[in-house]
Amino acid sequence: MFLKKTTIIISYLFLSSCVSQNNCTDFKTGKFQLIDNELKFEAIIERNDSIQTEKILSTGEVSKFKISWINDCEYSLQIIEGPERYKNLYKNKLLFVKIISTYNNEYTFESKMEGSELIITNTIKKLK
Repeated sequence: MFLKKTTIIISYLFLSSCVSQNNCTDFKTGKFQLIDNELKFEAIIERNDSIQTEKILSTGEVSKFKISWINDCEYSLQIIEGPERYKNLYKNKLLFVKIISTYNNEYTFESKMEGSELIITNTIKKLK
């Protein structure tokens, strides 16, 4: 009986540690890192309650977005300023982001540009 209870407890602890958390509110503000190895892209993101600033490390380009939280795990971004190519890309469009899982200091998200069917999935790491 003791062995059976121990096995159940160990199994529960193992499984619960593997299941992703959904602590989206932990990621509403702070400093983050986004790395896309496939596109060879790295950015530092700083976010407060209403503004998100993104700096592309390879070029030094900075973009600023208005961030609007739809709920604890979903938000939209609207460009305020940045390089002309980004302003043209985001012109009169919102980028919708949904946090689909969180784990420790990282979250995985899906993003979709208004008017597009393309969904991009990636992971962001919280630095501070």
